[in-house]
Amino acid sequence: MESINHKNHLHFYRIQREKSLADMGMIFGMYSETYKKIELGLKSPSMDQAWRMADFFGLELHELFFREGQKPELRVIVQRKRANQQK
Repeated sequence: MESINHKNHLHFYRIQREKSLADMGMIFGMYSETYKKIELGLKSPSMDQAWRMADFFGLELHELFFREGQKPELRVIVQRKRANQQK
């Protein structure tokens, strides 16, 4: 079976949320090094992990993970952050 190179926007959205690698590891119940490898594309998340990550960022799975050569648009999620700060 042919291997598909997957890319992701995890770094972009993590920085928008002002989270560290350690924060993300804790949120998803994994070592920060494991999360870093997923973020860098050196490791693929399980389907469950991928869905939880997409849910956390309020994104569809295809907006967060994609095949090499595709360039889905980045969605700015700053509005959600501002709304949460007002609560």
